[in-house]
Amino acid sequence: MLLNRGATGAHDITMLTPQETAKALKVSVSWLAKARMRGDGPPFIRLGRAIRYSQTAVLRWIEVQIRKVGAAPKSQATEIRNQRRSICGQ
Repeated sequence: MLLNRGATGAHDITMLTPQETAKALKVSVSWLAKARMRGDGPPFIRLGRAIRYSQTAVLRWIEVQIRKVGAAPKSQATEIRNQRRSICGQ
């Protein structure tokens, strides 16, 4: 279980290092750092100079990344729709 409720009722949140997160996602630590800078990687937390990833947030991010086969990204889909409208005269 990702969030364990202890006897006090407090939540125990599992935090991952960039190395652990990269290993879990099967990407390089470098890719993870670049994705962090671009803003398109999993959400992260900065604790002083340390970077940490909530396991729950990483799992949610993975769910959002899943695409149906043949589905264009939203920006491409919008662009295609706009092109069709201009061609059809709408």
